[in-house]
Amino acid sequence: MGTRDRVFYALVSIFHLPSPAKKQESQHLCFSFSFSLGPASSFTQQPQDQVVIAGQPVTLLCAIPEYNGIVLWIKDGLALGVGRDLSSYPRYLVVGDHLSGEHHLKILRADLQDDAVYECQAIQAAIRSRPARLTVLGKSTVLVGKWCRFFASV
Repeated sequence: MGTRDRVFYALVSIFHLPSPAKKQESQHLCFSFSFSLGPASSFTQQPQDQVVIAGQPVTLLCAIPEYNGIVLWIKDGLALGVGRDLSSYPRYLVVGDHLSGEHHLKILRADLQDDAVYECQAIQAAIRSRPARLTVLGKSTVLVGKWCRFFASV
């Protein structure tokens, strides 16, 4: 067993309480067992805070090698869908080689509604990524920023 294997131990005690009318002695059975779920899954890539201009694509990274269970993308605490099915969000795709553990969230055209905190969760492994803030700048915000930098340099 490797150092990253998850091992669970259990000690089970079973008591048999006799009926007082039968005047039997109580019986006690005790046993223990252990089992392993194999290597603990962990992230090799997690989403990072990003800033994107509205209308541009953006990808939030999530990679969990050797994990074959369900992966969820969460936006502001709510699941976007199950696994790679994000059909309720037509601009969102889960991309990457899922056999290699890649479950990247790609937003085709960022919108102000996409400005949120995202996280990637591996359900059966009971792990979740760090939360990542996606900031979406409106096109007018970018123009104002350029205008201000122009006057600051004059």
